Amino acid sequence: MFNTEYKFTCKRCGRIWYASSKEIREQKRLKREINLMNTTANVTKLSRLGIPTKKVQRQNAILSTMKLAYSDPKRCPDCRSRKVIKSKA
Repeated sequence: MFNTEYKFTCKRCGRIWYASSKEIREQKRLKREINLMNTTANVTKLSRLGIPTKKVQRQNAILSTMKLAYSDPKRCPDCRSRKVIKSKA
C-alpha cells in the first residue's frame, strides 16, 4: 500500500499541517488500543470494588503513556477543532 501524504487545513484558525496515511493508520490503531485498555481497566476496577491493586496501577500507568502518545491527526493541534479540510498534498 502506498504512503500518501495529506494536507489538513483548520477552518477555525487557518493552521496547516501534514500527515501521512501511515501515521493516520497508526493513530487509529493506538486509539483502538486505548479504548480497549480503558474498558479493561474499568472492568478490573468494578470487579475489585474500587480497591486499587498492583494490576490496576500498572494498567493506569500504561494507559497514561498511551494517551500521551496519541494525537488525532484529523484535529487541529492548536485550537483542537475537528472542522478541517483534508486534501492530498
